[in-house]
Amino acid sequence: MGTGRDDLSGRQSALAQRPRYVPFFNELDASLDEGRHRHPRFFAELGARLDDDLRQPPRFFSELGANLGEDRRRPPGFFSELGATLDEVRRADCRLRRNFFAHLSPRLETARARERELDLHLARRFNVFDYLSTDEVALSRIIADLLDPGARHGQGTLFLQTLLDELKEIGGRPDPGTGFVKGIQVVTERVIPANRRLDVSVKIPGTAGPYCLAIENKPYAGDGQDQVRDYLCYLQEEYRDRFLLIYLSPTGQGPSSWSLPRRELGKWTGRLAVMGYWSGPEQHVAGDRYDDFRVGLSLAAWFSACRRRCEPDRLRWFLSEAEVFCKRRFGGHSMTTDSETRTIKEFLFANPEHLETAQAVSDAWLKVKEVVCRGFLEHLRTDLAKRARKKWPDIASDLRVECKYGGEKPHSNYLWLHRAIWKPWKGYSKKKQHPPHKGSTAIVLQSGWTAGPNEWHWGVLHPLDKSSLTDADLERRTRLEDGLRDEFDGVGVRSGGWWPYRRSVDDEMRDWNALLPTLYEEWKGGGGEITDFYVDGMMDIAAKAIPIIDEIDGTA
Repeated sequence: MGTGRDDLSGRQSALAQRPRYVPFFNELDASLDEGRHRHPRFFAELGARLDDDLRQPPRFFSELGANLGEDRRRPPGFFSELGATLDEVRRADCRLRRNFFAHLSPRLETARARERELDLHLARRFNVFDYLSTDEVALSRIIADLLDPGARHGQGTLFLQTLLDELKEIGGRPDPGTGFVKGIQVVTERVIPANRRLDVSVKIPGTAGPYCLAIENKPYAGDGQDQVRDYLCYLQEEYRDRFLLIYLSPTGQGPSSWSLPRRELGKWTGRLAVMGYWSGPEQHVAGDRYDDFRVGLSLAAWFSACRRRCEPDRLRWFLSEAEVFCKRRFGGHSMTTDSETRTIKEFLFANPEHLETAQAVSDAWLKVKEVVCRGFLEHLRTDLAKRARKKWPDIASDLRVECKYGGEKPHSNYLWLHRAIWKPWKGYSKKKQHPPHKGSTAIVLQSGWTAGPNEWHWGVLHPLDKSSLTDADLERRTRLEDGLRDEFDGVGVRSGGWWPYRRSVDDEMRDWNALLPTLYEEWKGGGGEITDFYVDGMMDIAAKAIPIIDEIDGTA
């Protein structure tokens, strides 16, 4: 047929090599051969037009459509046979997919039963961190305590030395030998100029002057304006080149340009290190400007190294629990257990004819998750608005309940409640670094730093970072913090950043990836346990926060 036909045949051959399509293409070739004998003029003209019109595709396809319409009326046998063949292929595909799920489902039920039996004897899913506070402050205290030679773990400088040994690629490290134990100072929430606080500071004496190992702990929250830059500038002024700032994030994300300007990054080589809580094989950070600053160590790996070096069983058990916590919290969010994953893998290897179906399910899953999570978030918005206006009818006319689904981007999913009368804060319209809650204080539910609608936290969100406020607005923000501190008994109240008050959502409810089937049921069914948890939680925060925000930000 010429170059046009050769081009189409080449495309056909790639598909024809796939085993499931061999019968279809055999029948198609036979039908085409028969069609050429019965209707030589049609195929001759089609071949000529393919050769000529591959250079002019719009005219070719419009005229081809007309020709096909005409020839369907003239040679019905070819097209009816081709349609029947295509229908049979589609039906075979449907049968294969139905068989895939029908055969796999009983195996998964068996795997789940096996998991329950193992839990009865080994309690493999139990973790002590499920019963402890794991917010930013609490995690900083654990890290600081392990680094403190005088702490009750009784291991002296072992854990600190382990961290320094694992950071061997960073130059200028001190050697905290036994003679320095008494002089090492470990502090959490160390206050520095510009109203900043270093999460963890380890001051190590040395012959050339003290060395500071500082950690900025960012498991959930984002950065403030110039936050990391201010830390680095302070440490340089205080210790010259005898310091290292570790930026600790979920899986090795670096500071934002809002926190550390891109143009200044080069001057901090050897003084800034980026480290993740977890960095397993399934976790990676795409190449970016922090590639040269990431260290070959995660917090989980440090816990593991400490466990191998220490002797007391109680400590080894705690460090193992801490390592597992990092993996579960920051290493990904899955609906399946290890046994289920292993069962699916074994089933597919034993039944390779289902691999294409599994691939199709995998390809569609992200879109399925997006539709379900977006729908459930909108469902929460509707339910929260209905309950809030019923509970507070006097302010119902100016209550605003809004949501935004941002998908897999960190910090991109929100549900927020605010009043129209709350005054916007100066500077918001110019900076616009946070989601559109109209420039006023708001009661907010927000996803965390890891990908997708996971790591949810909630509280009272300010539209601007505290460090960027004017003196007048700083006084106003301080009054807001004081009022929230009294109302929430100090728990979750913060003196810096974007959030005057913030708490993490309970562990069993915070990761939507693992809750997707139930989210779908509640979205379509109109409610349930998860809906009540989130709506009741937002209502509880709003009941305490609204009177305080009214007093400080209200215009009426």
